[in-house]
Amino acid sequence: MPAEDAQVLSASSEERQWRTIATLHTRLESELAGALQRSGLSSREYTLLLTLEHRHGESVPDMQHLAAAVGLGPSAATRLVSRLEGRKLVMLTLASTDRRRICPVLTPTGRVLMEWLRPLASAALEAGLDGAGRRPALARSVLAVRHAGAPPGAAAG
Repeated sequence: MPAEDAQVLSASSEERQWRTIATLHTRLESELAGALQRSGLSSREYTLLLTLEHRHGESVPDMQHLAAAVGLGPSAATRLVSRLEGRKLVMLTLASTDRRRICPVLTPTGRVLMEWLRPLASAALEAGLDGAGRRPALARSVLAVRHAGAPPGAAAG
């Protein structure tokens, strides 16, 4: 049994859940970083672009909402958007409902890049989850975390 799995098994329930989430996040982050390497994007940049892509046609998030969606503070999100703007992947627009709000949107170049990255990122996610599933203690903990938040009477999957 890998040492990491032994640590997960010996911890309290809350600690075990946190370690499980952290371990899975690290595994998925690593797989995604490998998949994104050729594009020159970091996983944070990809997450920001993905957030913008999925908001297309809906209300476009302003910088404050975008920062929250990608887990950054406002100034870090602004720097990230500026880098992506410099690469011509996003552009800043004024919100149609409030001209004081600045909203980043994907450029056509950003959309093409996301179309190209989608299958790579999807494969990375699958690889990360498959890898977690091959480690019994981690797999059991992931299932326990999943079912701990399930509503009463929900079927275990």
